[in-house]
Amino acid sequence: MEARVSANEDDIKDAHNRVDKMDKLTTQLKDKIDDLENRSRRSNLRILNIPEQAEGRDAVGFLEKFIPQILGNDNFTSHITLERAHRVGKKSDRPRPLIAKFLNFRDKEKVLRLARSRGEMTYENRKISFFPDYSADLQRRRDEFRDVKQRLREKEIEYALMYPAQLRIRHQGSIKIFSTPAEAQRYLKDLPNV
Repeated sequence: MEARVSANEDDIKDAHNRVDKMDKLTTQLKDKIDDLENRSRRSNLRILNIPEQAEGRDAVGFLEKFIPQILGNDNFTSHITLERAHRVGKKSDRPRPLIAKFLNFRDKEKVLRLARSRGEMTYENRKISFFPDYSADLQRRRDEFRDVKQRLREKEIEYALMYPAQLRIRHQGSIKIFSTPAEAQRYLKDLPNV
């Protein structure tokens, strides 16, 4: 009996060790898949609030004309080329986002930079927004910083949300980088007059 109990305890210990190794491997593989998905989306832009059917049957052609038009034709010395464009999500009362995959990554970065510098833009009396296209998991991690970013804006403290999901805060000549919203909240709490 003692020998059997001892053997079973050893087997259970080995099983726990294997499960721990598999958990670590699963986490590593999930992170790798998410990284690969985000790399595959690197040349994509997500454009919000363009009315449904505005693009007709040719989303690529529509966006190749629309983007320079809304951001200023004089900002584009050459024609931007999209590989493809499509809407994502289920139809509802709100317009679905348009995903545009740029042939040239630099064009995508230029469009994103121009959209940020331009501020609020409208099309058919709707506010249009341009965002990088991230995986659902990464977008969720970035969204977790929303409350902290709101507090930073209220206090007029300079910040940036860096890739993949890190918050950089510049305050009184120093720069701090935070991987979690909780770390950033603690930092803000410890600041005088914040």
